[in-house]
Amino acid sequence: MRARADRELLTPSDDPGRRVAIYHAGPGSPSAAALRLLAVAARGGTVTGPSPRT
Repeated sequence: MRARADRELLTPSDDPGRRVAIYHAGPGSPSAAALRLLAVAARGGTVTGPSPRT
């Protein structure tokens, strides 16, 4: 499965040399479920609940 995420780049007003990237997917989408699994795995945790739709 390939996740699709939108990206927003923000520049803090007090530090214009930095950028913050925010990735997000539509609520309830298979991509949102995949990003949730990735976030939990990155923290070393486990996910409970329904599997992502394919």
